[in-house]
Amino acid sequence: MAIKILQVIDNWYPVVDGVVNDVNNHARILNTYEGVECDVLCPYYPNTNDGSGNYKIIRCLSMSGGKFGVRLPLPMFDVKLHKYLNENHYDIIHVHSPVTLSRTVLRYAKKNNIPVLFTAHTKFHEEINRSVHLKCLQKFALNFLLYSIRRMDYVWSVSDGMTECMQNEYKIDLPCKTVRDGVEIVVPDDNLVLELKKSIYQKYNIAEDEKLLLFVGRVVVVKNISFLIESLKVLIDRGEKYRLVIVGDGDYKSQLEAQVEELGLQNKVIFAGMVRDKAILSAYYKLCDLFVFASTFDTFGLVTREAAAFHLPALFAKGSIASEQITDNRNGFIAELDKEKWADRIVEIFKNDEVLQNVKNTCSVELYKSWEQVLEEVLVMYKEIIKEGKRKPNK
Repeated sequence: MAIKILQVIDNWYPVVDGVVNDVNNHARILNTYEGVECDVLCPYYPNTNDGSGNYKIIRCLSMSGGKFGVRLPLPMFDVKLHKYLNENHYDIIHVHSPVTLSRTVLRYAKKNNIPVLFTAHTKFHEEINRSVHLKCLQKFALNFLLYSIRRMDYVWSVSDGMTECMQNEYKIDLPCKTVRDGVEIVVPDDNLVLELKKSIYQKYNIAEDEKLLLFVGRVVVVKNISFLIESLKVLIDRGEKYRLVIVGDGDYKSQLEAQVEELGLQNKVIFAGMVRDKAILSAYYKLCDLFVFASTFDTFGLVTREAAAFHLPALFAKGSIASEQITDNRNGFIAELDKEKWADRIVEIFKNDEVLQNVKNTCSVELYKSWEQVLEEVLVMYKEIIKEGKRKPNK
């Protein structure tokens, strides 16, 4: 069965986040299947090269959307985009962000009787409330997004907690299905790991008996990195030997650097910056001793699954959606969001080497699933949706 798929996203490279990586892997891997064509519709970014990837990128007119190179798509003014859509037909449309581009493809899908699938990657109300302070504007922004989502034909979520949020909090009356993301890894050469270790151990004067705690992700307030720094302070004040390595960048970095200086942890927190090279990122996973993930905002925690692929277990916040697949002391660790208890849990983890080794082995088996495995299943579901067609009459 030959099928043509359109992935739709309101962000794209050089901006890097979980959703961008998600869409890239969908297009990259699905295009390796015989009879499958998967294209990406995203905003135009100046001074970027589409590269030599194996999939087509359709660029939409856009304008600057603020910090860190984000662009705001303007499909309503893009004559070329509308001409392209009128001249091309897709069998299914998969939307990953319900902002301006979703409105355009929904109209296109209605006109051509094409089923539209939406994947919920994030809790929209929390993201909106963080960025918008006026209550009336928060409500307007959320309703704007939910209006688009309710016009979709099928809804997926990346976790059970996000599925529950869609149904109970957002009142989405479509059946919501949990379809978890896969993990893309590059196994680093052993020499690369040794070189990285030598470099950072010398640069930061790290002793061999110190433990390295790792965080990877956007450096934004919702990731709760400030809490990790506070917990590290507790450990250091107790005389424990730990360092915190933060891989990533974002608009909260300057506040965190100020916090580190205020707490006197300049030599204990390492800001490694954005690491785009997958092999180097994998080397960090292999080099560090424990992944620490205190976010209650994230709906999946893809980086923790990347870490698990390299037998690096993670410590999660109790009750967080990201921890929903975690069994404490089996495939990961769980602690309350209290800096003293979080520090206690870290010390406890490294005191029981037998449990730690078992968790290292189990997390890789139970949490890691490649994108190839995931997308083989996704393609089957795409074909089922295409066969079933639009769930609702044209809206």
